[in-house]
Amino acid sequence: MIKINKVYCKSPSISENYDILKNIDLEIEQGSFVSVIGRNGSGKTTLGRLIKGLIQPTSGEISVNGEKGDGIDDNVGYIFTNPENQIVHPVVEDDIAFGLENIMFDEAMIAGNVESALTEVDMFDFLKAQIHWLSKGEQQKVVFAGIIALDHDVIIFDEATSMLDAKSKEEFMKIVMKLNKVDKRTIIFITHDMRDAMYADKVLLLDSGQIAYYGSKKEFFNNEELKKEYNFDFPDIVNLVNFYNRRGYEMNYNNIPAIAGKLHKIIKDKLH
Repeated sequence: MIKINKVYCKSPSISENYDILKNIDLEIEQGSFVSVIGRNGSGKTTLGRLIKGLIQPTSGEISVNGEKGDGIDDNVGYIFTNPENQIVHPVVEDDIAFGLENIMFDEAMIAGNVESALTEVDMFDFLKAQIHWLSKGEQQKVVFAGIIALDHDVIIFDEATSMLDAKSKEEFMKIVMKLNKVDKRTIIFITHDMRDAMYADKVLLLDSGQIAYYGSKKEFFNNEELKKEYNFDFPDIVNLVNFYNRRGYEMNYNNIPAIAGKLHKIIKDKLH
């Protein structure tokens, strides 16, 4: 459980009188998948870094699974936009092992965790590979494997798929969904892409450092007032699902094969 109580945070790069986050009250249950959206400068990354413990709030309190202050870091993994910012060794195996060595794992446990994490992201064949040979998508999977190896309860993705091509992003999101739905890890997915919200259970919308919406994905995608106020361009599949749901059909936003099957049946029935 992540608890954020009346948190304010000033940006170090602008006027000290300006709060980049204002009066944030928030609870995120263990095992949730929350998509964090909002315009540039709305406070998305600042919120993620606060939860990770990379920066401290001006006032208020944050706890992760009951831990506060320096103890938060052990519970939370963080994946940045550019994998090069998190890669510290030239060889895949050594890079993933780095975090485990820092917390004094023994050699046998390190080797086991590294191999297991690489298998999880379908990169085991790259165990001995030079990282600079890898594509951006493969490099991001290496970073991902490093986070998985550390077995964090919470993983924050900060625009982590924005540099990936469509195929790499699809593969990446399958792993994210498995960690959430099967392994029950809490996922906080910071994004500017509305399509990413389709994977989430809940959507958190930030506006000028404040919470404008926090609730279910279904309610968010059906909120016409928010759509108009923020000029949201919902994905075509969301608009299509909304169209048919309003007519009595029940469709899930992130189950595209099921949507395709239902649409096929609807069209077939209409033609006959």
